[in-house]
Amino acid sequence: MPRSSRADSPLVFDPEIEKTTKKLLRKQAKLRKKQGESTSSPLSSNSESNTKERHLEEEEKPLTEEEEPVTENEEEEEEEMAAPPRERTLRQWEEVGTELKTGLIHLLPRFHGLANEDPYKHMTEFHMVCLGMKPQGTNIENLKLKAFPFSLVDEARSWLFYLPLGSITTWAQMAGAFLDKFFPASKAAGLRREICGIKQTDAKSLYEYLERFKRLCVSCPQYGISEELLIQYLYEGLLPMERKMMDAANGGAIVNKTPTEARALIDTMAENSKQFGVRSDVGRGVSEVHVKSLETKITNLTNLMKQLAMGNTVRNIC
Repeated sequence: MPRSSRADSPLVFDPEIEKTTKKLLRKQAKLRKKQGESTSSPLSSNSESNTKERHLEEEEKPLTEEEEPVTENEEEEEEEMAAPPRERTLRQWEEVGTELKTGLIHLLPRFHGLANEDPYKHMTEFHMVCLGMKPQGTNIENLKLKAFPFSLVDEARSWLFYLPLGSITTWAQMAGAFLDKFFPASKAAGLRREICGIKQTDAKSLYEYLERFKRLCVSCPQYGISEELLIQYLYEGLLPMERKMMDAANGGAIVNKTPTEARALIDTMAENSKQFGVRSDVGRGVSEVHVKSLETKITNLTNLMKQLAMGNTVRNIC
C-alpha cells in the first residue's frame, strides 16, 4: 500500500540525480557518526528508514548496488576545496621561534621583482640589515627566514605566496629558490657575455671603465671565469693609449704579471685617472680655445696682407 500511495503522487524530475544521491548519503553518514554509529538502537534504525523513505520519494528509481557511499576522507577533501584559501606562506614558518622587531622590518630593503633589479645586491643589503639588527641570542638563519617575506613587494611577493606548502623550511632553501626565480641561467649568460666583451669608450676614463667592470662581476658572482681571464678581458677592452701607458708603467706587458699584481697596478692607475683626469680635460679644453684664437688671428693677418698687396698693385698701375 505505501508503494501505491507514492505512485499516485507526481514524480519530480531531478537532472543531477547522482549529485543528489551523494548529498543524501553524506548526510546519512554524518548522522550515523553523530549517533556513535549505533545501528542497533531503534532511533538509528528509524532515522535510516526515514532517510530512505525521503530519498525514494524524491528519486525516480532506487539506489543501485554499484553506487558506493562517500568515505570520510572524500568528505574532508571536499570540505578543504570548498574552504577559503589558507595562509600558505605564513604557515610554512609558524614554527620558527623568532620575534621580529618593528625597526628591523622598516629598515629592510625592498625587492619588486623587476627585470632591471639585482637579486644579489638585494640579498647582500638584506644580510647587512639582519646582521646589524639581530637581537642577542637569536639565530641569524631563522631571523632571515622569517624576515625575508617582508622585504618582497609586488611581483616578488606574489611569487612567494604561490610557493608549494612545506617547500621552504630553511634559509638556504629560501635563498636558492629566490635566486633561481629572479636570476635565471639566461640572465647569468648575458652578464658573462658583457664581462668577456667589455670595451672602454673615449668618453669613459680608466676609473669609470674599471668601476663598470667591477659592477658586472659583482652582479654575477657565479660567472665561472678564472681571475687570469678576467684580467685579460679587462686589459683587452682598454683603449690603445691606456694599454700603452699601462705597459709602460709596468715595464712590460701587464699580462705577464700575476692576477694580484695586475689588479693592484690597474687600481692604482684608475685612482690616478680619477684624481687628475678632470684637470687634464680642462687643460686640453683651454689649449683648444687658444689654438682657435691663433687661427683666427692668422686668418685676419692673411686677409690684411692681401688687401695691402692689392693696394700696392693699384698704386703702381697709376
